Amino acid sequence: MRIQVAGIRAWWTLLVVAFLQAGCETVPSNRSLHDSADLMRARSDATRSVVIGRIEWREHGEKQATKVGPFSTSFAPAMLRMGDKTRIVGGLESDGRFAWSLQPGKYFLYKMAYHDAWSGEGQFSLKYAFNVPRAGEIYYVGMLEVKFTPKRKLLGELIGSPASFAVRDMSDRDLPEFQRSLNLPLDDVHKSLMVWNSSLPAGVDTNKELTQANEVMDAMFGGVPSK
Repeated sequence: MRIQVAGIRAWWTLLVVAFLQAGCETVPSNRSLHDSADLMRARSDATRSVVIGRIEWREHGEKQATKVGPFSTSFAPAMLRMGDKTRIVGGLESDGRFAWSLQPGKYFLYKMAYHDAWSGEGQFSLKYAFNVPRAGEIYYVGMLEVKFTPKRKLLGELIGSPASFAVRDMSDRDLPEFQRSLNLPLDDVHKSLMVWNSSLPAGVDTNKELTQANEVMDAMFGGVPSK
């Protein structure tokens, strides 16, 4: 199984290490898309599309930025591209925005990694998926809203499952921000929102889970073959 990093900055590497598993082959990282020049270079690759969106993390109602450091809060999504089974860590801007350069295919967003100074490292299982139908396009996949209401034991261990997730179409807010930061051509943006499905597996570590994920996502996206 391969691991790839999408939309990554150098400081993000510290968080990426948590996703690397023994026996997995690593592949080169993708650059973050931070400006119009980055966007032009990404769109010139005929084998990929640009995927944009946002993860908004709120802890006890307060919006949190993601930063790497022993005393900071950080979070990052892990995805699996069906077909070649490449694992991808999604790099985020500090405000949760992302612009990833991805190959066409079906993507299973299966895990959210989390770190803070009090609880240390943790992760949450996700059951979201999105589709990148074609290369050479720009797709908006929505905002993944995370409501984190942690309850901890005396030494900081989290109790129960203190996070809830929901996808919202916030394109009216998000697209103008991407237009300002990337000179994004709004007329070229297609929507391919993340979708939750309870039938998706809790992980991707076994052949049974991989087969289940592939079958469910074929049904979700009309049986479009995995790229």
